[in-house]
Amino acid sequence: MTESSTPRLREDALTILRTLTANPAAEFHPGQFEAVEALVAHHRRALVVQRTGWGKSAVYFIAALLQRRAGFGPALIVSPLLALMRDQVAAASSRTTPSMSSSSLPSASSTRASGPSNSPASWTPRACS
Repeated sequence: MTESSTPRLREDALTILRTLTANPAAEFHPGQFEAVEALVAHHRRALVVQRTGWGKSAVYFIAALLQRRAGFGPALIVSPLLALMRDQVAAASSRTTPSMSSSSLPSASSTRASGPSNSPASWTPRACS
């Protein structure tokens, strides 16, 4: 993507944000779109450090969806919080966004929303080891 694609990228990212939050007036927090842009348009790594509830997971999830739409392979999002992963998969499922999660817990080793196997996925660090 080029610099000229940034306005289109912002529109697309904002549409996803508004769909995922079910809020047609939703806007990015300062720094959120810049992190999405770094990941999607510039293929850079991004570490987002903010307070709880700020929307860090949304950055990675939106970037993963934009990458899939551009034809890139599946995304792996690693999260140490099992409850957050379950909530994210449930929210994605309710918005018809295919996703899945996996953890090291025997009773909850895999939770999957409907969709193809190349959809965004979340794992706990222990499940990746």
